[in-house]
Amino acid sequence: MSTEPNQQNFKLSICSDTDLFAQMQSRWNDLVVADKTSSIFVSWEWMFSWWQVFQSQYKLMLILVLDESDRLVGIGPFCIRSHLGGRYRSLQFIGADSRSGTDFIDVITDSAFAESARWSIVKCILDQRSEWDMLKLNGLVQGSATLSMLWDIFAENLRLWPERHCPVGELPATHNEFLAGLGRRNRRNIRNHERRLQDEFKVTISRIDAVQDIADTYSQFVSLHRTRRNKTVGFSSFDNARIIAFQNELLPRMATNGHVRFYQLENENGTFGMAWFFVWRGHLYLYQGGFDNHHLPSHVSIMPVLISHAVADAISDGLQKLHLLDGNTLFKQGFATRTIETHMAFGWHTLHGRMFVILIQLGVLGRTLVRALIPIKLRNRIRRLIK
Repeated sequence: MSTEPNQQNFKLSICSDTDLFAQMQSRWNDLVVADKTSSIFVSWEWMFSWWQVFQSQYKLMLILVLDESDRLVGIGPFCIRSHLGGRYRSLQFIGADSRSGTDFIDVITDSAFAESARWSIVKCILDQRSEWDMLKLNGLVQGSATLSMLWDIFAENLRLWPERHCPVGELPATHNEFLAGLGRRNRRNIRNHERRLQDEFKVTISRIDAVQDIADTYSQFVSLHRTRRNKTVGFSSFDNARIIAFQNELLPRMATNGHVRFYQLENENGTFGMAWFFVWRGHLYLYQGGFDNHHLPSHVSIMPVLISHAVADAISDGLQKLHLLDGNTLFKQGFATRTIETHMAFGWHTLHGRMFVILIQLGVLGRTLVRALIPIKLRNRIRRLIK
């Protein structure tokens, strides 16, 4: 259990103005760089792009921590959402919804002042409790110092719910070392499938990261993803217009600074496989994949080949980690050396808020039971019927 840190002479400010949020890019990202534990999902580009699209459902609540010289040393990137006609209000992280593919979220602090700045933000959450009934903080990594401080303040009024398992792989000095570190079967499959794709199906693999090519590449990627998902499960995350709008805001901002990479497989029949990656502060993030490989044998795996090529480039560029993000599947585990677990934190300060937490937890439990008891093929068939 943590204890209250020595307090600095910090000033706190709460920003609820989208125009001011829009002007914070430089200061925000300077702080992200100063936070040694931050991820791409708390970058200004990610959070502001999400806010531009989804803000109609929320009230902005950025908690800003400033030192004596007005330098930004901490940000609590929060928003408040009303539920059931305004009867309940939940305090959430900006961007924390499963549709946008956001995984690791936390408060942002200058590592030189991390403990004091984080404590100031957590105390401010409590001081602002008249604005919310329930905390619902998704994407907190297991072992987060923020979680420890929330436990100290909310004690029995806090619950944790396991959320996601995110495989992570360490990138060695060379691509050959990376392949050597994989399981023998995985390594053999990558080499055999790449050889078959190139020799038998005349496939070429290319990387697309030029700003002027990103918009067209994204449109092609969406088409591939929809084709595959609608054939297999009857729906695609890209059927959601707001997700498309969010990504159309995000991609130009990320691509301008070299943070976006698409890898594609194509032959005389056109492009039939793509993988979408982000690059951020020495880390390579696998975000999404899209395929329409109906003319290939079903046993030829595309995604491992694309990941292998992306990793080869990442190693050449000096990157250190591969994040496979949500989905603790056998396929992703084959590239991972460990797994990062995230949690959803629920907190309340009134009986009203506690009742809403129970409702949310019952909903989560219901979805978990459905996944455990109903085979995925049957679930997908039901989804197609509903659609």
